[in-house]
Amino acid sequence: MKHFLYLTNTRLVSMATQGKRIAARREFAVSGVGAAEFEHHLAQMVPLPTHFFVDIADEDFRLDTIPHVGGRDRDALLARKLAQIFRNTPYRHAEMQGREAEGRRDDRVLYTAVTNQEALRPWVEVLDRLQVPLEGIYSAAVFSAVLLEELDLVYPHTLLVTFTPG
Repeated sequence: MKHFLYLTNTRLVSMATQGKRIAARREFAVSGVGAAEFEHHLAQMVPLPTHFFVDIADEDFRLDTIPHVGGRDRDALLARKLAQIFRNTPYRHAEMQGREAEGRRDDRVLYTAVTNQEALRPWVEVLDRLQVPLEGIYSAAVFSAVLLEELDLVYPHTLLVTFTPG
């Protein structure tokens, strides 16, 4: 079994899966009451590895290029750039997007972050308090590329439209 959380601006959806099926699903309001209800719900469950997907307005995405360097130098360069761009949040990530076709053939990078860490704080605190293993925090927008690949829907020009009630 696995546990997935999907956070929007208005609700948190909790889904436990068994195999490829959703075995349990609950929704919680993004509020103090919702967080308390979520903690009660989670306390009743066996602690499952949890994947936390974020789809909120407080996300930022920036495209950039960096010189093509290897291993540790690239990691240090990306860490420095992330700290400069998104200095007020620990929820930040750099995703390599390939290389430029011409010139120096620099690396293309997508920098992404949850710019308001308070949006995640109550939910992450509940997971910590109940010692639930957190596998990762993912941007739903960035993850959509993986979803398209898994569904074999990779075309030169693809538009993915999602509808999130509320």
